[in-house]
Amino acid sequence: MNTQNQSENLSASEEMEAIEAELKEVYRVTPSSVRTTVYDVIRRTSAEFTDQFYDVVINQPGAHFFLDHQLVNERLHRAMKEWLDDLFKRDGIEAKSFIRRQQQVGWVHARIKVPERLVSRGFRELKRNIIISLRGTRLSREDLSAAIYFVSALLDLGFDVMTCAYIDRSERSVRSDEAFRLFSLGQNLVTERERQRASLSEWAQSFFFTLQVGTSPLTFVPISQSDFGLWVFHRAILLFDRSSEYERLIDAIKNVEQISELVTFSPPQQRIDYLRKIKAAIGEINSLLALLFDNSLEAQGARDTLTQLLNRKFVNTVISAEITAQKVSTHPFSVLMIEIDRFDQLRSRLGETGGDIIVQRTAQLIFDSTRTSDSVFSMGRETFLVVYVEANLLAAKQLAKFITDRYATTHFSVNGETVLDCSLSVGVVEYDGHPDPRELVNRAQRVLLEEKKIKRDTPHSNP
Repeated sequence: MNTQNQSENLSASEEMEAIEAELKEVYRVTPSSVRTTVYDVIRRTSAEFTDQFYDVVINQPGAHFFLDHQLVNERLHRAMKEWLDDLFKRDGIEAKSFIRRQQQVGWVHARIKVPERLVSRGFRELKRNIIISLRGTRLSREDLSAAIYFVSALLDLGFDVMTCAYIDRSERSVRSDEAFRLFSLGQNLVTERERQRASLSEWAQSFFFTLQVGTSPLTFVPISQSDFGLWVFHRAILLFDRSSEYERLIDAIKNVEQISELVTFSPPQQRIDYLRKIKAAIGEINSLLALLFDNSLEAQGARDTLTQLLNRKFVNTVISAEITAQKVSTHPFSVLMIEIDRFDQLRSRLGETGGDIIVQRTAQLIFDSTRTSDSVFSMGRETFLVVYVEANLLAAKQLAKFITDRYATTHFSVNGETVLDCSLSVGVVEYDGHPDPRELVNRAQRVLLEEKKIKRDTPHSNP
């Protein structure tokens, strides 16, 4: 760790210690009877306070990019109410637990990228409404003043901790996003460039052939849904960021798609003009593609050293990008969490080196089973994760079955021993609108654990 990081960590630690001390002082100077009254008010009206909080937040300019009424009603309302009840509970809250809880909230805000100005506005509304309710109690003027101080102090300290956690996690996220982008540029660019050129050429040849034999282009896969189009919209953006050349590439693809739709009902002479325009647009796409690759820089460090799959630290980056894309395109995407069954037994039998060989070959099989537009991660030794783009739950389950069936018929040779009893368990989930990428991963993990339990409880199945 360099000196700057040590200094930052020391400063953050000292700041949390200061907040701990301040919180203890707030509890010390606030009479227990006053804290009990505040607790009773919160307990009776926390649902109403939560409604008021989100009513204000969701109507702020730009809030619709991060929140909507369905998300609030289905996911956030209960969490906010529980947070309020916990913050002001009758017996108080231990300082370290207080800080840990607020940090967790700040980290979630950072992952879903909700601006702190929205949270700040909500906190001001929350404080105002709680104070109004306290003024309706029978507290004496002195006790009312103490209650207002107590509420204001707890909310301010909570917001301070959230903000520190939000800034820290946001800075890490920015570094992770940039590292992943640089890593993406460090792949074998020559091979990738030629692969995508071939993919584009294949689509163009198929399109022109379809017209030549008289088949309606309406039955043909649009360029945006081709292997090349999926790669551009889901992987190229991570490689090249939103550079001007990338935006021009997107415009050129949209242009091809629009013209190809017009070809269907056009008279012969106009059809020729349209085809010339499509050919010119494809030439422009090829030129922009070459320019993007030529301008790229090499970078290292995002692959798992054992499997050469993506490092798990970039899962949030990739899923966040898909969540953002899904808001615009409404195309679904899914996640598969995959685990080698009975891996500890295999490793004990085959040794560390043998276990590594099984992991490497499993990773290769999973990677070979996905598309270039998908992302495959190593999540820790025998566990893997696939972000399966533009795929609903049914399609993802079909992919899971394809992988598990293929794996079941694969025989591994390790140190002269043929291993026949390898199997995989898979947890499959479709993105359901929750803004936190970690929640999607956690859901996939829960489904995976349920799948493994079913295997254990089913006779003659692989545990």
